[in-house]
Amino acid sequence: MFEKALPEIVPLTNPLEAYAMFAGRVMAWMNLMEQLLADLEFPRYRGATAEQIRGEVLLYERAMDRANAVLSAYAKLNIDERLARLTEKQADILVAVLKAGLNAAGVTSEQRDLAHAEVARQLRALRSGEAA
Repeated sequence: MFEKALPEIVPLTNPLEAYAMFAGRVMAWMNLMEQLLADLEFPRYRGATAEQIRGEVLLYERAMDRANAVLSAYAKLNIDERLARLTEKQADILVAVLKAGLNAAGVTSEQRDLAHAEVARQLRALRSGEAA
């Protein structure tokens, strides 16, 4: 069954990003369970032998427990901060590669300064979501 659903296993390249996506899915599931709960008139019903708690209530309770566990681990691991550091390292690598390329092309120091300023401006714009 697993091979039919996922015939090719893709290696995980960024576990921090994967965990961030997983935390998002956990929250989406909890929100879905919350919507199911909102449609209920009563949290329990009378069964054949006794009063029963609705499955939706149990699913919501489990979703809350799972969200708490995942978000607690997410916070303890500082996922957002670690992803930001990775992004900064990638930007540093990009700047170093650009410098090497400009040096190899024999670009003047004035042109190099203009290029560095534009790269810095574009990286700041990317960070704020306004890149051209």
